[in-house]
Amino acid sequence: KATAAVFPSPDMSRRMVRQDWDKWGLDYYFPMIYHNFYGEYFKWRKKIVKQDVKAVGDNSKVFAGLYLPALKDKDNLSKAIKAAIKGGAYCVSFFSYGALSDEMVEEIKKSVSNTDDAD
Repeated sequence: KATAAVFPSPDMSRRMVRQDWDKWGLDYYFPMIYHNFYGEYFKWRKKIVKQDVKAVGDNSKVFAGLYLPALKDKDNLSKAIKAAIKGGAYCVSFFSYGALSDEMVEEIKKSVSNTDDAD
């Protein structure tokens, strides 16, 4: 399987780093949807994931990348996961593994089992 960690959306990627990742035809994409890097809020994550899923089509899967240092509060972590899943992400991925705490692991387990109340 071919994968890549990419900037948040194809449009942003083309503009910022000249990546045309929506045309690469990979199996899995891991867009780094770090809301705090762009001064955005959680609803932005859902919107971006929807764009990503549409851009890659049915032949690829999107694993929304969450930046753990910006999600230390368990409510924020839960909101981020749920927004990504509601946006159509196949799953989520976590960046900065060293920031992962036992409490975060428990919140992740709870969040992925119930995405009905996402923003």
